[in-house]
Amino acid sequence: MTPNRPTGLHFLFSAGATPSAGEFVKLTAEGTTFQSNAIAPDTHSSVEDRSPIVELVRSGLTFDLSGFAPSSSSAGCQPKHFIGVDREIIREGCEGLLLNLGPHLQGVHSNLLVVREMLTLSAEIAGVIPKCVAMQWLPSATAISTERFVHNVTRWTDHGEFPVDPLIALQLKSIGGTHSEGLTLFTGQELRIEPEATLDPNSVVQIGKRLLGYLALRGPISKAEEVAGPDGSPIRLEPSNNGKFVRAWRS
Repeated sequence: MTPNRPTGLHFLFSAGATPSAGEFVKLTAEGTTFQSNAIAPDTHSSVEDRSPIVELVRSGLTFDLSGFAPSSSSAGCQPKHFIGVDREIIREGCEGLLLNLGPHLQGVHSNLLVVREMLTLSAEIAGVIPKCVAMQWLPSATAISTERFVHNVTRWTDHGEFPVDPLIALQLKSIGGTHSEGLTLFTGQELRIEPEATLDPNSVVQIGKRLLGYLALRGPISKAEEVAGPDGSPIRLEPSNNGKFVRAWRS
């Protein structure tokens, strides 16, 4: 599935705290499950694009890490959703290392096995490099504390729940209902929980997480079906007329 929004993951740092490529390679030279190799910048590219790239290889998959000091910038570091992070720290100015798929993996951003490897790699890196204040998954524009990110990823890799918190956001719309942001990467659709889906606003998040985890693993919805909500009651899922949303409400 080809993404229609930015992809990748940012390691967020306070201004001036981002490591250089050389520092990163030294930090990860021993005791890690991946290999890292610094690639010299392309001298024919623009000055802004001449920051070194570190190629990371894990389980036979290649990822690119860019944005190292001294060429670090805040480009792309504008999350809209925050989990366990003081948003003022982010808004006061931050820099980000960007982890993305290597050239041979382009076009498979939504592959769950690739995403899992990328997140596992990210969690390992976060445990090695100092001063990383948050992680930002670009498709959902979500910044999450490093600790909660690592917890969510580790739980998934230990055969637990799909990590909804860092990967897919939920937001209440002014027109009513609750929409997801980021599910489309995995299914080509976003979730819309209709206002009548629940009488208790506090349960919207619980219902949303349950449905998002299910849909991310299941894939797109092409016809109506029912699934069990967090309390066991049936939730009806139905594609919207244009196919871009999955509508959900209590049956």
